[in-house]
Amino acid sequence: MNLGKKLKVFKVGLVLSLLWTVLTPSLVLAEDQGTSLDDFSSQLAAQLNLEVDQAAAMDQATGQALFRYQDDNLHGIASLTKLLSLYVVYDAIKAGQLDFDTKIPVSEGVAELSRLPNLSNVPLDASTDYYTAGDLIDATLIYSANSAIVALAQYVAGDEATFVEQMGDKLESLGITDYQLYTASGLDGKYQTTNGDQYTSQDENQMRGIDLLRMTQHLLKDYPDILKRSAVSVKDFQVNPETTFRMVNFNEFLPGLAYGREDVLGLKTGTEDLAGACILIVSRINDRPVLLLTLGASDNEARYRETNKLLNGLQDNLAWTLVHQKGEVFASRDHVDVYQGRQDQVDLLYQDNSAAFLPQGIDWGQEKVESYSDNWRYTPQGTLQVKAPLDPSQAVNQVTIHLPFLKDVEGQDMALTNAIVPSEEVESLSPIVRVTRRMSQLIESLVDQVEDWLDTQIAKTN
Repeated sequence: MNLGKKLKVFKVGLVLSLLWTVLTPSLVLAEDQGTSLDDFSSQLAAQLNLEVDQAAAMDQATGQALFRYQDDNLHGIASLTKLLSLYVVYDAIKAGQLDFDTKIPVSEGVAELSRLPNLSNVPLDASTDYYTAGDLIDATLIYSANSAIVALAQYVAGDEATFVEQMGDKLESLGITDYQLYTASGLDGKYQTTNGDQYTSQDENQMRGIDLLRMTQHLLKDYPDILKRSAVSVKDFQVNPETTFRMVNFNEFLPGLAYGREDVLGLKTGTEDLAGACILIVSRINDRPVLLLTLGASDNEARYRETNKLLNGLQDNLAWTLVHQKGEVFASRDHVDVYQGRQDQVDLLYQDNSAAFLPQGIDWGQEKVESYSDNWRYTPQGTLQVKAPLDPSQAVNQVTIHLPFLKDVEGQDMALTNAIVPSEEVESLSPIVRVTRRMSQLIESLVDQVEDWLDTQIAKTN
């Protein structure tokens, strides 16, 4: 090689070794293709011939939407209202306004409400210091007792109308703004104990199904005691010292009841003229808690039939899928080069598991789009390179993974994120070693140049 070419190669190599070679991360998501949540939901609903007004499901922990069917319009929620009402009550307990042993007064009006025919209730006697808050919470969750939640509402807010305002405030604090509320119990507006004469039987509490799921996710995160109490199949309620009332849970999905399933952990039913037969349950798919809601079934039998086949359909068609596993080698590379490190190479690993529910049988590897928080560095030869010092607890980059199926309950894109970390600690070269190594490289290059020059001169003399 002649001296000019040798110097040119040397200069180019030296410059490239000192510069970051930028690979711009992909920021544009793939257009909807493959298996989207909307496609999956519509196909499954058609396959199941789902006969409800609305239905939705979500992963309880992550908020990932698993199924959505006509759930973004207002719909009557009947006694599912009581979950929101209990949210307000539990907030009051947390604030110290009462506790589970607090004696809750029962007015003559509430006692009368508790004995009206054709309403779900435990009988209550007018009293000032007999029923505890815990007793009334159990009656609300197990037997959907309208009078029990109204008594709690009156204690917390002074009257039911003010309590209903607090229910709206709670929804607003969660970012839920589309709703209509009239009662704490879920009965229609004419049963409100404060201003019932202002309303008619057409005035039922309404929310969007998807908002009801969102609210319940927050409720169970803040107050898991709700789920525990809702899972009780049978309990006796002490009406007075002489009388007990057996409460059999209206959620007949609970083990041992009419439609019992071992994988249903609890929650709540609701039925009203406009709302129809409704239910919100916590169940499991791949051993993960999921929330599942159906609104507007035609009757009690249809409530369980339709919800049962939807739950089975989701369990048959969804799988909790590891997209990247903790300790997995990043991008299937054996190693990457280390710049200015005491060793030349290191492995990069995914720090955590990245997982989500995905439809079974799809090639999600072909659908995913990955982007990175920082640009990668490359050697002149195109090898991935990281700069020392390196610490296994410190990420060298972060990957964001997009898939068409990943949506939250509002239909917004969700993404999986994972840190990329070195497999071991790598210290930086000391300044002296770096200078010595650079001098060695320069001397080696100079020797090569001299040898090339001598070879050229010898060739000329021959």
